[in-house]
Amino acid sequence: MCDFISWIESGVGSDKKVFFLTDADVFSPHGRNTLVGSRDNDYLGHSAIRAFFGNTLDYQVKKEDRNFWVPENYPSEIANRLSSPQTIRETWGKILKQSLQQDDVGYILRNAPKDLVSALIDLFEPAMHKCRPHSIVTWPSYVFTVMSSEMCRVLVDRVLGITYLATQLFLKRTVLTQKQRSVLLNNLRSNVPGCCELLSSSAELTQEESNMFINIILDSGELYEYIRLLTGARERLSANQRKRIFNRILRSADHSLDLFKLSPD
Repeated sequence: MCDFISWIESGVGSDKKVFFLTDADVFSPHGRNTLVGSRDNDYLGHSAIRAFFGNTLDYQVKKEDRNFWVPENYPSEIANRLSSPQTIRETWGKILKQSLQQDDVGYILRNAPKDLVSALIDLFEPAMHKCRPHSIVTWPSYVFTVMSSEMCRVLVDRVLGITYLATQLFLKRTVLTQKQRSVLLNNLRSNVPGCCELLSSSAELTQEESNMFINIILDSGELYEYIRLLTGARERLSANQRKRIFNRILRSADHSLDLFKLSPD
């Protein structure tokens, strides 16, 4: 499988030429004839280039680079078309909208500059719609603000039902609707390890959020999570909460020895 952008260098020295496909090529009568049977991301690759230009290219060197927002990675024939979101759209807009796959768009959303993604988001949405929940939660938060509101709703709803992804989605809570936040918080109430993970991380939590997660853990009676709280999120606990945890652990023969490493103060 080839990446966008792929190209072929043929010939040597002053005779070297660069071959690649654009919308004008792929959707031309010649393109429709020579690329018949192609689908998905076939249009992005070297096989499509050879099919379009013929298999007689001499001294072929196949190349590809995923970081199309870095023009200097490409020969000038391609780099000239990467000068702005508009030139990218004019050159490859149809191909991108039709051919990008889940892994392609995931890489772009996680690595491309914000202004480029924002300007071309409509070209990425067809592939985004196919993405699985574990990929969706890895996208930067701003992506959810620049996609269409309906797309945002569909993708967030897809993630909401999966408990083990709730902590990652919570870090993007500012883009959620009130209804989605309520569903997410309900999921977290049954995900004690996830609550402990959030408290132990560097995530910015309001005092209300911290207290809610702490109480979920305290009410669970799970001693292992109590100890995780003391070791990983001690600064978020009040004195009364720390004492409550210590007193509960003291009643457990299996875990009371852990208290020798800790102090209630």
